[in-house]
Amino acid sequence: MALIVQPITTEDEARYFQVMNDYNDLMCSLDVGPVPMCHFTPMEFHECDSDPSGPRLNRCRAD
Repeated sequence: MALIVQPITTEDEARYFQVMNDYNDLMCSLDVGPVPMCHFTPMEFHECDSDPSGPRLNRCRAD
């Protein structure tokens, strides 16, 4: 299957940015307040999470 490349017109780009700006304005206008934690516990940082050597299995024990 060949990829069909279609140029984006200036009008299409302007409409896209207007939609994104309107969405951003809407999201910023919502007053959501703090997120309830009734079903979840806060994540805990483990020192090994910052290990730059990369992921390894079982390097942290869940206590």
